[in-house]
Amino acid sequence: MLLSGTSKLLSQQAAKSKVPEESECRIRGYNCYRAMRARSTLLTVVVAQKKSILKPCLIFITSSLISTCISAQSIPISYSKAVQLALTNNPAIQAAKASVDLAMGTSRQAESMSWPQLGLEIGGARSDNPMSVFGYKLSQGNASFSDFGANQYTGPGSLYTKPEALNHPGYYSNLDTAFKLSIPVYSGGKIKAEQAQMKALVLSAQHGNQQAKNQLAYEVYASYERFLTAKQLVHVAQQQVIRAKEFLSITQALQEQSITLGSDVLMAEAYLNNSLLGLFNAKIQTEDELDGFRTLLGVPESAFVPNQHARLTQKIQFNSPLINQALKNNPSIKTLDARLQAEKAAITAAKALYKPQVSMQLRHDWNGNTIGSGLPSDTIMLGANWTLFSAGERAGAIQAAKAYAKKTQSELDEQRHQLRLQFKQIQRAERQIHYELQLNRQTMQKEEVAIEKLKQQFGRGQIPLNALLESQMKLTQHKAQELQALHQSRMQKAHWLMLGNQLIPK
Repeated sequence: MLLSGTSKLLSQQAAKSKVPEESECRIRGYNCYRAMRARSTLLTVVVAQKKSILKPCLIFITSSLISTCISAQSIPISYSKAVQLALTNNPAIQAAKASVDLAMGTSRQAESMSWPQLGLEIGGARSDNPMSVFGYKLSQGNASFSDFGANQYTGPGSLYTKPEALNHPGYYSNLDTAFKLSIPVYSGGKIKAEQAQMKALVLSAQHGNQQAKNQLAYEVYASYERFLTAKQLVHVAQQQVIRAKEFLSITQALQEQSITLGSDVLMAEAYLNNSLLGLFNAKIQTEDELDGFRTLLGVPESAFVPNQHARLTQKIQFNSPLINQALKNNPSIKTLDARLQAEKAAITAAKALYKPQVSMQLRHDWNGNTIGSGLPSDTIMLGANWTLFSAGERAGAIQAAKAYAKKTQSELDEQRHQLRLQFKQIQRAERQIHYELQLNRQTMQKEEVAIEKLKQQFGRGQIPLNALLESQMKLTQHKAQELQALHQSRMQKAHWLMLGNQLIPK
């Protein structure tokens, strides 16, 4: 029962941090769980037989088995190394990197549009079409008077004679080999606008990748600290068990002296059982946090274990200049700002549709019977394409581009407002936690003194046992609350650093 509320809080923190959960238990954890279930069944029988003195022993054995499962073959790892390992192995980061590669590839394609393109063209043909055959022979330099049917010309009287060689030349082959150089001359600014758009999208993808890294670093830190906090809760639960055993021994001794009732002994035994159950649950929570931590690292079957609480930075002075600096460095703001620049470039590219597109092509051909042989020839072509009427297509493209830019601008403004709100909430939460810790520590000091006095009074038979047990449970609860408050304070600082792009160790 004790510490269960804190375990639930840690579980809620895990859900907020988006830490992946294991779908299957590890073999050791599962064996420990089976052992616990077997002993729980035996425990029910023992209680039914009113042999409650065996129950603490059984719970203690199962909790010891869990401790063995955690400590066996563990490899301590620091937070900085854990982050680097996660950034290397975590699948989410690999997907973000792929997005950057995709944007860079598209940008390279856009950059190539302003450069000349050199190509090799090879074409072969065989035809008996008179026009084609005559063209082949001309391009090869093989045309002769006989191709015009000169042998059928006999004088003015044969002017209307249809020459057989010209009208029915038969099949003829041609192999055209050519190098061609295509040069963009003028695009109305479309090419430059598309290049600027692609560069902005690359920048947006890079900032998005950094944002994904920061989010992963935050999740790793949250999981790292939850495990260490869970271990501290185990220590608190162990102290609770020690006190419970002490209370049971005192109560049994007082019963032998007829100072206290037998019901007090039963109450002390029940308190010990609950304390052992709290210890068992705390260790189970530690196992769950460890599995989640290893999964985040991308090595779920490893033996890595968080080493000690990470010291992120010195005390943060929460003020307006720091908030403005954090907003300036925030990757999500940079991502949206780069997207906005891309949308503005898209507007310029759409406006270029109203202007002509001019290109030039230089071509060198060889026409013959084999590749690269035959008569060489050169061609220079200059072409222009200008759409004068498109029934609203170009106007619609500009309108859509402006709408996308306006939408992105709204998202950017909203993101700035939300981040500023988050920074203010972190400030207030930090002050609240600091005040809570002060009061909680003062309360614990007073409760320690009160428990010592209550123990003396109980030893003299002046107060019932439940008064002592109630005070001890409150002390344990306040210790757990202190650990939870410290954990929340660390997470507030980590959240601030993540939003300011300063969480990943350099």
